[in-house]
Amino acid sequence: METPVIAALVTATGVVVAAAIALIPRVLEWNDKRSRSINPPTPVPDRVPAPIAPFDSSESAQAVSAAASDSSIRIVGVSASVARTVRELDIADAGSEIEFHIHNPGGKQPKLFVNRSALQQQFDDWAERGCRGQCSVPGRSAKKEASIVFVADDTDELEVQAGWWIWVSKRELQAGLARLGIRTEL
Repeated sequence: METPVIAALVTATGVVVAAAIALIPRVLEWNDKRSRSINPPTPVPDRVPAPIAPFDSSESAQAVSAAASDSSIRIVGVSASVARTVRELDIADAGSEIEFHIHNPGGKQPKLFVNRSALQQQFDDWAERGCRGQCSVPGRSAKKEASIVFVADDTDELEVQAGWWIWVSKRELQAGLARLGIRTEL
């Protein structure tokens, strides 16, 4: 007697599940249409270039907003994502290493460190190749090995990948690294 009841319950449950699965695409379509009518997509510019003044080494300190000391600099840029949100790149002298820290304004992310002489050597090698494409410098975070990657094209901006990614002015990065004793030809 209990077997027909159980069989009926199993069949009914199967029908309900099948109906629910069949409705999922319709619910998702309705939800998508509803969210678009409430929040229509806004066009996002391809890239928001940073304002760039002609480079003059005597004014390099003005091209880069200084952080608390002469051994560190802060460059404001935008994220490499479609949203182009504001990001900050802090670069600091850490003795035999250079510290890179990409973060939201006021935020914190893991810092990456590269050997000063390895960074200079990679920049010198990259300059011989015309400073186009990628330049990868092996480094580390506080817990593991990591690389810092610089990506350049024909624009006035350069992408820095150090944990997070940021687009910055080539001239501002060049001036900031010069303050820390690193020569570049971006």
